[in-house]
Amino acid sequence: PAIPQTTTRPAPNLETPDDPTKPAFPIPVVPAATITGQEWSIAIDAKIPPAIIGRTFPTSKQLLSLKIEPAGNQTRVKVRIPLGWRPQVLSLGNPHRLVIDIRPDSLVEKDILWARGIRWRQQYQNIGTARFPVVSLEINPRQTGVKVRPILSNPPTDQGTAPLLQTAELSGTAAAINAGFFNRINRLALGAIRRDSKWLSGPILNRGAIGWNDRGEFAIARLSLQETLITPTNQRLAISHLNSAYVQSGIGRYNPDWGTTYTPFSDNEIVVTVVADRIISQSPSAMAGKTTFPVPANGYILALRSDLSVATKLTPGTLLRLETNTIPADFSRFPYILGGGPVLVQNSRVVLDAKTEGFSDAYVRQTAIRSAIGRTAAGNLLIVAVHNRAGGAGPNFAELAQILQQMGAVEALNLDGGSSTSLYLGGSLLDRPSSTAARVHNAIGIFIQP
Repeated sequence: PAIPQTTTRPAPNLETPDDPTKPAFPIPVVPAATITGQEWSIAIDAKIPPAIIGRTFPTSKQLLSLKIEPAGNQTRVKVRIPLGWRPQVLSLGNPHRLVIDIRPDSLVEKDILWARGIRWRQQYQNIGTARFPVVSLEINPRQTGVKVRPILSNPPTDQGTAPLLQTAELSGTAAAINAGFFNRINRLALGAIRRDSKWLSGPILNRGAIGWNDRGEFAIARLSLQETLITPTNQRLAISHLNSAYVQSGIGRYNPDWGTTYTPFSDNEIVVTVVADRIISQSPSAMAGKTTFPVPANGYILALRSDLSVATKLTPGTLLRLETNTIPADFSRFPYILGGGPVLVQNSRVVLDAKTEGFSDAYVRQTAIRSAIGRTAAGNLLIVAVHNRAGGAGPNFAELAQILQQMGAVEALNLDGGSSTSLYLGGSLLDRPSSTAARVHNAIGIFIQP
């Protein structure tokens, strides 16, 4: 197999950050002189004549270096090539020889009915003069036995990350694509995850999400969850987020779908415990991450942050009523929801507005490898990985939206991308070597039941 060994990444960072609302890590600036491309190692199951070992080979703009090394009964051919290029290996006869073709457009086009309800395609999509390699699966969610589910990397908890290959194999899914954003430090989701009508993680920042049910109905829209506490004196207190690791001032709510305990995310939170709609305690916490509070099985925790004056309205003994609504209201009927963003296409039109969904300017400007999900006019689901254009960088959001349009999507949503982009089918990644794929928090799994 051809395996990329090392890559020197140019500045600026071309990968999608896991938390696009703020820089997670400083990105080192790499001087242009040190950008040396990527090295691939190609293993050949045969020995080579000793005369070839150590030989010097000519180089070019496309072939930065070439080495041939013995490895026991095998031979390793190591090539260093420009970023975005890939080796394509084939054999020819008369005379018999092995050909390693270095190409910016190495994708082998395919159109395979892999199983009933799942079609695997590999093709180039042209946007202007750019050619983008696109690997996709088209799923018929109405096909008997096909189920679409959110899957987590570390079930049953909502905390953790793992390579998609591992997550997919452990869950028993036939196909999968990486999905929502997450915080790389605490390994918690940043955005909507709803499974079996339970909010494992609530929506944030009015970002795009996809909702669905087992009748094959799907919808993509910018999603908010509006929750309000109502006191006996009819005071209405807005809840900022439900079961969320995205920490903002205001009131956060955490119910048993979050887990059995809550640990404050920020300093000086006041933790209010509600059981059977009545406040039973109010506890100050000094430092983030130090004290753990049990989440009652028949209630919830309220985390009061920044403006603590609201604590005077939430004293022990107070009876509370809770109102919950999704915007759009239609999303409340979907037992399964996964957040991403930005929304790319609605009603067959590009509706891209990343800033409205709270994405940073730097994130909006990026070109990157990307993952996306869409719905066709026939009601089929598209899960899509788009890699670097031939001889260049990955798509920006406008190009990604056009690619999904060309593929027949009437609705489409961007998912987490960059090194997170991974498309899985039947035991392997289709779009990239598994050694190059980053760990991810959650994914969309396609299950086939007999």
